[in-house]
Amino acid sequence: MPPFRNPLTAVGGSNLFAILDAPLYLRSRYVQYLEHHEARMDELEGTLRGHIGLTEGALERLEDRGYQKIKERNHNIPLAKDIRRSRHC
Repeated sequence: MPPFRNPLTAVGGSNLFAILDAPLYLRSRYVQYLEHHEARMDELEGTLRGHIGLTEGALERLEDRGYQKIKERNHNIPLAKDIRRSRHC
């Protein structure tokens, strides 16, 4: 009986084909997964950089506003040398 007519040969051949083909299939899926993961990480990085930029801008505005308020508050307070002069006059 020829080997290709034996059902065990067909089953064995299909098993051998599946075993040899599985690493190629899994590798292609893994590469595809890595590409999608890298794209998601790039998108996340861009989003985080944008949020960091917004936060830094808001912090700079708050610091400038606070500095201006302190400057205005201190501008209205007389200096010690001015107080001494006004007492002696």
